[in-house]
Amino acid sequence: MHRSFAGLKTHLDLRFLKARRNCRLLWCTMCGSGICLIACATGAAIAGLVIATHAMAALLAAAPACAAPRVSCCSTLAWMKRLQQHMDRLDAAARGADVLNNDMDTIERLVDRLHATVKGDKILVRLRLERGRGQHHTIEEVVRQLRKNHPSLLCQLADLEEHICLYFAAVNRARLFLVHHLNAQSDPNAELPL
Repeated sequence: MHRSFAGLKTHLDLRFLKARRNCRLLWCTMCGSGICLIACATGAAIAGLVIATHAMAALLAAAPACAAPRVSCCSTLAWMKRLQQHMDRLDAAARGADVLNNDMDTIERLVDRLHATVKGDKILVRLRLERGRGQHHTIEEVVRQLRKNHPSLLCQLADLEEHICLYFAAVNRARLFLVHHLNAQSDPNAELPL
């Protein structure tokens, strides 16, 4: 699971970068179109001043050319808005995958610590029992040492339980986000949870 979350984060980051490139390309295209429109309008105005007799014809010919980009500009702005929403969702998904990956790292470290504690107690019991075979006080020492280590073991178990619960809560939040995202694709007016 740990490797799959790391791979998911990498995949989402790449998708986010691709969407950002598309957004920049669209923005540059829009700016370039605006500059071309201004240049065309300026050229038409200069041509209208130079050719005074055909000024009315030049203005009537330039009017439809100026009105046409507005329609495409509105659809371009709507497309940019959808692209920005897509980028926001990709970014949120990448952050969610990163949170799950960090939670998995924490759980892995806690399990390793707990395993090391239990392994240390097993080695302690074995060494004490091998040294004092049949001696009553050796068994008492082992029991005393295990009782001494018991609160630490319980604390580690409580930490592990808490982090596992937090991990499952994060997984449930990610699942809820995914369900709302799928519903938002079918109903664009739906709100996504925070």
